[in-house]
Amino acid sequence: NYTNIFLNSGEKVYVATTIKKVFDALMPFGNFIRIHRGSAINANYITQIEGNTICLETGENILASRRQKKELKKLKLLF
Repeated sequence: NYTNIFLNSGEKVYVATTIKKVFDALMPFGNFIRIHRGSAINANYITQIEGNTICLETGENILASRRQKKELKKLKLLF
């Protein structure tokens, strides 16, 4: 299993491990959330949430899974 990690500097890191292991390792260092099976993001970089679309400071829009709707509703209260 391989995981791509995109840094806010624009750098991309490719590691030979699962997203779950990466996610678990990052949890103590930030406000990370899983937005679907294959993606996790740092909630500190979210600028807006519309439905299940998450807008990041970089200008990217990322679609979250329908299963994460409850988590997104909690986050939306912060924006």
